[in-house]
Amino acid sequence: MRLSRKIMYLETMQQNSSGLRGIALKSLTGLALGLGLWACSSTDMAGGGPSGTEAGNAIMAKLYNEDGSKATYATVTLIKKTSLSGEANAYTVQADSNGLVVIDSVDVGDYIMEGSLEGNNVQIDVTVANDKDSIQLGEHKLQKPVYISGSLVEYGCKDCDSAFGTLKFFGLNHSTIVTNGMFSIGGLPAGNLNFAFIPNMGAKLDTIVLPTIKAKAGDSIVVEHVAPPPPEPEDTTKKDTVPKPERKLETLLLENFTDGDEFHNMGAPYTRERGTAIGTWMLIVGDYGAISIEPKASNSGYPFIDVIETDDDENKLVHFKVTFPDSDYQAYPPPFYNETVLQTTMDSLTRAKDSINWVSKWWTTCTMQIGKSGLGYNFSLVDSIAFEAWGTGSFTFEFLSGSSNMAPMYLYMYTDPRNSIIAAKDFDLSQKKNRIAVAVADLIPDEEQRKNISMIAWTFHDNAEFSLDNVELIGHDLESIWTKE
Repeated sequence: MRLSRKIMYLETMQQNSSGLRGIALKSLTGLALGLGLWACSSTDMAGGGPSGTEAGNAIMAKLYNEDGSKATYATVTLIKKTSLSGEANAYTVQADSNGLVVIDSVDVGDYIMEGSLEGNNVQIDVTVANDKDSIQLGEHKLQKPVYISGSLVEYGCKDCDSAFGTLKFFGLNHSTIVTNGMFSIGGLPAGNLNFAFIPNMGAKLDTIVLPTIKAKAGDSIVVEHVAPPPPEPEDTTKKDTVPKPERKLETLLLENFTDGDEFHNMGAPYTRERGTAIGTWMLIVGDYGAISIEPKASNSGYPFIDVIETDDDENKLVHFKVTFPDSDYQAYPPPFYNETVLQTTMDSLTRAKDSINWVSKWWTTCTMQIGKSGLGYNFSLVDSIAFEAWGTGSFTFEFLSGSSNMAPMYLYMYTDPRNSIIAAKDFDLSQKKNRIAVAVADLIPDEEQRKNISMIAWTFHDNAEFSLDNVELIGHDLESIWTKE
C-alpha cells in the first residue's frame, strides 16, 4: 500500500499534437507516477488513457472560485473515505492555470477530493471502480469554509467532558487538538463531515466515531457545553437497590417554520384538539409609529407570519430587520397605534400607569408562548434550548414566567415585556450561521422557577438584522411538557 502520493510539477511543459499541453509530473521520491495535468481550450477534459501515461484510469475535475473565475493552481488532495491519516495517505496535486485537475493511476476505492484556494474549498465524493476507466467529475465551485466548535459531549461523545486528544476527519486533511473536551476548527469544506476523537496515549477511551455533521458553505456551528445534571442521592435505606438505567438526552425540534404558521410544532396539534390557541409565535413592537420592521409587518392579528421567508434552498426561516429612531424614547404618555382596536381612552391608560411599568427604552421582541397564554410550563425537563441565529447587531435571549396577572395584550404593547422575565442572556449576532445552545439550569438555578416558564423571547433594543431557524429542546420526556398541564 502506498503511504504517500505527494506530486509536484517539472519545470518544463511540452506542446503535443492534439493541442493539449502535457505537464510531466514526478513524485517527491523521484519515481515517475504517470500523473498528468492539462490546460484545455474548451470545457472538455482530457482522459487518463490518451495522456500517454502507463495508467489506465484518471480522475478529472475543473475548479472555479466563488466569483466564477478559474481556481488557478488550487491545491487538491484525494484521500480514501475511511482514512484518518490525512495528508500522510493522500494523493496531492495542484490544478493548472485553468483550474483543471487530472489525477492518474488511482487505486480502486472510495475517496474524497478536496480542492482549496485562498481559504475557500470544496469536497467531492469519488468512487474508483477499476484501474482502467476515467472519471469525469465536471465543474465545481469553491465555497466559503465551515467553522465548528464546542464540547465533544454536545457532539455525541459520551464521556469526553474532560478528555484530551485529537479530532480528525475521515477522508480530509483536517484535524485539531481537544482540551478538556473542548475544540474549535475552521477551514472545513461544506457538506457531510465525518469525524472521530482519538484520545491521547494512555487514555482509557478508544477512538470514538462521532455523528455526521451536515454543514452548508459559510456555516459557523458553535455548541456550548451543557453540564450534566447532578447525580441523584443514593437511597441508603434500601438494600440491593437496582441501579436506574441511564437516560439518554433526546432532541425535540420545536420549530423549523416549515408549516409557515404562527404556532410552534407542538402547539398546532394541541390547538386542533382543544380549539384553543397554544404555542403561539408573536412579533411585538413597542411603537410601530417610530420603529421600522422590514419586511413590513402589521401589529394586529399575527404579524409573525409576515417575517417568515423562504431562502434560495427552499428552506423557511424567520428573517427581519428592525430599525430604531435616533432619539430617546418618550416613556409617557404612550401613543395609540390603533384606537379602534384598543377600545379604551387615554384616561383609562393614565389610571393604569400606577400599576404598570412603562417602557423605559425602545424594544422589539420575537416571542414564543410555550403553551396557553399566561400559564407556566415545566422546563425542569429541559437541559438546553438550541437554535440557529445569524445577522447583525445583538439580542437578549429571555425566559418569562407564567403569571395570571399579565396585562391584556393591548396594554402589553405599552408595558415593559420584561416585567415577567426571570432570566436573560445577551448574544452578539454573526453574519455566519451559529448554532447556540443555552443551558436552562445555568440561567435559572431555581428549579421551581424552571417549572413555571410561559414564554421564551429574542428581544432587541438596538438596530439589528435577525435570522432564526431550527429551535430545539434537548432533555428528557419533552412532550410531557404539554401533556401534563
